[in-house]
Amino acid sequence: MLRSYLPIYEIALSLGALKHDAELLARSGGSSAVLLYDRDSFRDLLAAIPRVCSEHGLTYTSELATRISGRTPPKTYAELFPVLNSLNDTLTTELEKEAIFRIPPDRKEYYEQDDLFGPKVRDAFPSCARDIQKSGSCFRCE
Repeated sequence: MLRSYLPIYEIALSLGALKHDAELLARSGGSSAVLLYDRDSFRDLLAAIPRVCSEHGLTYTSELATRISGRTPPKTYAELFPVLNSLNDTLTTELEKEAIFRIPPDRKEYYEQDDLFGPKVRDAFPSCARDIQKSGSCFRCE
């Protein structure tokens, strides 16, 4: 099934940015500092991961985020970093098992198109509708 993986990409970017910040602050002595801005970002990320990941079949990452959100949130950057690292590793492992194909924008319009040759052809050859649709999808995939 073709679907947009942009939400997964956005999750990965958010996770990476938060992980980077937590690592820097933990290493710079921020490990004793209470999380302020990052606490909201972390909560938002934990809410988005189960929804987005489960829609894309990344069940382990989804379940891990759900379990983490049920725990007491980390209080310091030093506590936050390993949690983010675990989420990142899990997401990476699941994505490595996926095969993701990129479709150039100029070919995207051919995917599962019912009127690939226009309504006249569709109406004149209704029994060929599936073959026409699949041929467009094949063209799209090169």
